Amino acid sequence: MTLENVQEVLHLTSTQAGMLFHSATDRESGVYVAQIRCELTGALDVDAFKGAWDEVLRRHPALRAAFVWDGVDEPLQVIRQEVDLPWTELDWREVPLAEREARLQSLLDEDRRRGFALDAAPLMRMLLIREAAEVHRLVWTCHHIVADGWSAGVVLEEMLTRYGAIRAGSSLELPPSTGLRDYLTWLKGRSPDSEEGFWRSYLRGFETRTPVPPDRTPAPSAKPRLHRFVQRQWSPLESDSIRQRAREARVTLNTLFQGAWSILLHRYTGEVDVMFGTSVAGRPAEVAGLDEAVGLFINTLPVRVEVEPERRLEDWLADLQESLLGVREHQHAALVDIQGWSEMPAGQPLFDSLVVLENAPTADRGEAGGLAMRDLTIVDASNYPLALLIRPGSQIEYELVYDPALYSDAMATRIVEHFRTLVAGLAGAPDQTVGSIPLMSAEESRQVLEEWNDSGTLDLEVETVLDLITEQARTSPTRKAVVCGSDDMSYEELEQRSGVWARRLVSEGVASDDRVGLLMERGPLQIAGILAIMKAGAAYVPLDPDYPAERLDGMVEDSAARVVLTTAALAGRVAGGTELVVVDQPAADPIADLPDVGGEEGAYVIYTSGSTGRPKGVPISHRNLLHSTQARSAYYEHPPGVFLLLSSVAFDSSVAGIFWTLSTGGTLVVPEPRSEQDMSRLARSIERFGVTHTLCLPSLYEALLAHGERHRLTSLKTVIAAGEPLPPELVRRHRSVLPAAGLFNEYGPTEATVWCTVYNTAEYEGETVVPIGRPIPGARIYLLDDHGRPVPTGVVGEIHVAGEGLASGYLDRPEATARHFVLRTISGEPVSVYRTGDLGRYRFDGNIEFLGRRDRQLKIRGFRVEPGEIERALIRHEAIREAIVLPVPAQAGRPALTAFATIVDGSDRPAPTGGELGEFLRGSLPEHMVPASVRILQELPRLPNGKVDAASTAALPEKSVDTQSVRVAPRTAIERQLAAIWRDVLEVDEIGVHDPFFELGGDSILSIHVTSRANQVGLGLSPNDIFNFPTIAELAARCMTSTSGQEGQASDPSSERERAVPNARAPLFLVHVGIKLAARLRRHLGPDQPIFCFSAHWHRADLDMHATVQQLAAECLAELRTLQSTGPYFIGGYSMGASIALEMAQQLRAEGEAVQMLFLLDPPAMRERFGVGAEPVNRIRFSDALSDGPPRTFVDKVSSHLSAIS
Repeated sequence: MTLENVQEVLHLTSTQAGMLFHSATDRESGVYVAQIRCELTGALDVDAFKGAWDEVLRRHPALRAAFVWDGVDEPLQVIRQEVDLPWTELDWREVPLAEREARLQSLLDEDRRRGFALDAAPLMRMLLIREAAEVHRLVWTCHHIVADGWSAGVVLEEMLTRYGAIRAGSSLELPPSTGLRDYLTWLKGRSPDSEEGFWRSYLRGFETRTPVPPDRTPAPSAKPRLHRFVQRQWSPLESDSIRQRAREARVTLNTLFQGAWSILLHRYTGEVDVMFGTSVAGRPAEVAGLDEAVGLFINTLPVRVEVEPERRLEDWLADLQESLLGVREHQHAALVDIQGWSEMPAGQPLFDSLVVLENAPTADRGEAGGLAMRDLTIVDASNYPLALLIRPGSQIEYELVYDPALYSDAMATRIVEHFRTLVAGLAGAPDQTVGSIPLMSAEESRQVLEEWNDSGTLDLEVETVLDLITEQARTSPTRKAVVCGSDDMSYEELEQRSGVWARRLVSEGVASDDRVGLLMERGPLQIAGILAIMKAGAAYVPLDPDYPAERLDGMVEDSAARVVLTTAALAGRVAGGTELVVVDQPAADPIADLPDVGGEEGAYVIYTSGSTGRPKGVPISHRNLLHSTQARSAYYEHPPGVFLLLSSVAFDSSVAGIFWTLSTGGTLVVPEPRSEQDMSRLARSIERFGVTHTLCLPSLYEALLAHGERHRLTSLKTVIAAGEPLPPELVRRHRSVLPAAGLFNEYGPTEATVWCTVYNTAEYEGETVVPIGRPIPGARIYLLDDHGRPVPTGVVGEIHVAGEGLASGYLDRPEATARHFVLRTISGEPVSVYRTGDLGRYRFDGNIEFLGRRDRQLKIRGFRVEPGEIERALIRHEAIREAIVLPVPAQAGRPALTAFATIVDGSDRPAPTGGELGEFLRGSLPEHMVPASVRILQELPRLPNGKVDAASTAALPEKSVDTQSVRVAPRTAIERQLAAIWRDVLEVDEIGVHDPFFELGGDSILSIHVTSRANQVGLGLSPNDIFNFPTIAELAARCMTSTSGQEGQASDPSSERERAVPNARAPLFLVHVGIKLAARLRRHLGPDQPIFCFSAHWHRADLDMHATVQQLAAECLAELRTLQSTGPYFIGGYSMGASIALEMAQQLRAEGEAVQMLFLLDPPAMRERFGVGAEPVNRIRFSDALSDGPPRTFVDKVSSHLSAIS
């Protein structure tokens, strides 16, 4: 810091220090850059005008301040003796009037982006625009760090007075301003201890910020954007009414407006304890002359409000004013100190919005020396996302300053409208309660409750879907109804088979509204069984054969199933004493008549996870099912010609595919067991059967696009994603791979018959969240707050479902039914709704965004899971004292279930391993409810109230948890390759060769990624291998012992890479060679020849497509050296891989390594590069080596050594 031109050096106030930080780190954001604008009329003497400004700067030290922070112990403000005020003068007299406003706004925005170099005084500049002979526009740009709003009024008034004096030929003698120095001296003499007690008490117990939820998520690398403004005002009559209401309530305008903002935060966040900031003038009466001083004296303070919906409004406002007076008595405490006295975590702001009543004595007009100033406006932006500025006057003005990176223009406008509506409500009847104040206008209420629920009605001509399926059997009897592999069933056969079984059920005593269990493997018989049960008048209860016996027995008992329809192979899975109807055992032809099935009778009962540890059965009527099915025909443009059913019938998503397809005459394709985990087989099934429609989890569809052959998917016309949030990246990938197919995002709980909203992603424009859309025909959606009030656009509420698809409740669970199936008052009328427990919000186009669960119920891999059910199962283990199950981010941020448990005190047995506990849980829970890992703790972290601290538990580092035995590091090249793949896919740092895949957080979806990556590096694996050999050691042994002497012997015929087989012979390294070609090479070279295949990295969409051959070769060499550290090397490449193989050989030779042999397989594009005809070329051309038929003759076969290409 230079000592020249320095008048004095002063400390900073805490407010200045905060502004310095935000401005220095984000100069181009326009933060704290104030623009004071006005119009000047009259004959302007520019020289006199500039002279007046110079005199003002000479009198007020704050306007000559520069700020230094580098190389000093603490930031300082250096008051310069003299400064030059920058001026820019423009003449716009020739600029058309229509262009001036836009040109000015552009100029002002650029001016704000310039910001200021805070170490260069003065931190202000002037813009003077001449618009007519006697009309000028003045823009005074000033950094807020040197002057507050009050100071602006002082400066402008003094400047006009001095201008008048100069024009009159006189001078204005005023004493030097010492207010800034005096204030800093006074402030430094105050002890923070005098304020600490108040603020600690005031903030005690406040731990949750209450920001207005943004509707945008800025990109991490996005450049800062200038804050924007929404300005409104009340009419003179409305302004008088607001002032009158404040007087009647005996509160200030400030209290009234801050009360309205408090209610707004409460309604937006659902919190009753809300906090925002406010600015106070900070000019203590103890310091003389501060009313006329210039500088930054304001202070920002937190305002905490308890919003009590049941309180009488006037009483609540009175208490609020008393609280605000208490804050004012302690207004000089530094915000940084207040933050430290709070219970908020360090680094977290106390509030995210400001409410400021600008009552500084700033006149909006003035006159001196023949010059008139009018239309004064001040534009300023803080570092807070939202600031509400209110300016009293004959017409009260209010302005919302917002960060456009977080809030859209539509959202900001809606916030302003809600504030206006709340103020109008506060100005209404005094005897109303706080909770009765309306937030939405009548127009907005009509929009969200009526217009956005106007999805149309369905004209139903039949009573059940059975009628529709029977009609398809009559009109198209020979058409295939169900296909599974080579097994199929026509509509006629399906109708006959289901009819025979239905009569058999009736003859066994099954009657209308009974429930019948269905325990069958997937396939045509299972579908016939579903229809048989429904034709018998009963509701089918699907029982998944993969479920543990305890779960199956519990479902049969809970549903009071009359009988269980099953096969001989599965009959033993059902507990003794349960009546069985075994369809594949001989039985007399039944002669019973079938009942007439009506719409109110039960169609099925599907079980969902229960919060009490007991699953809940959801009975769905035929009327519910018919509406849900017919809604699909009404919404989707094309019926399913061929539908691929990917979900178990135990989950309600199966209902969509089964009944939509069969009721419209399509073909239902049921994959063979476990084939849905193999993307190559799945893709081949899609191609083989010409699948047009499917419904699956987004994560499964993501794997299909990533690992299934794209050309096999082209028959798809409609893909429905459901069961978990749809990632934006998956929408983009779908558009790239299958641009002609529609992708739809469905949402709906089991209790609403599969679906209740849908979104066509063709409308998606790249927002952060892919919406779940609007209600389907016959359904209505209401987003309500905790008090049952509709929430407005952009505000989070709980999703409530109403309409024809709504179930009547839970099976024999009156308490759960009363909790979730409730009456809500909508537009003054009682409406039956289902409380989903899901959170959502309306976008401004009427689509709904899903934002997660409000309780602990989770969606894991598409399944609804109650952690409490798992916890209760876990503590049934004799060694477990207590447990909590939490979702912990695993691969790609996707949550995986993790159990944290403590051991029974005094037990002398060793703690059970995670694997043992997993096996224990698998005895009573389905696979999707078994935690990916179990961590053993000494004690569970607790909150002060004694409850388990879930957040702290989930955040525990793995090293603090006793979960692992000593890990064995990878020992061989194959184990190292597998470990590297697992680390990438599972996102874990340490993996031992005996660590089970599923205990590390793996699941069936992730197993697909692992096997795909393994195949890319030549380790031919199938997803079933992960299930059968779940550790790296077992998988590596699987690779090493698999015989590949002949082409058909690989355990997975769809594998695309040859297995690497360690051997004493020198290995052959091949680039871009598939398993079939490698197998044919081995047939000629012998089974003892080790072959390693490098992946075709250049085909991966996530890699740089501009990578050079040299770069790709270097990558392959790095991998090669982990397998063979020194030469001589044998290398080959096929097609594009030949280019890379050649480059690898050249790089190895350049390093002095010996390359014994180079095979170039079918490299036509490289002949010119090799100089064909100049030197002999080593190449083996396999003209049809990749064909599916028998191997053909090798042609142009030439064998020689590397010297031939020297």
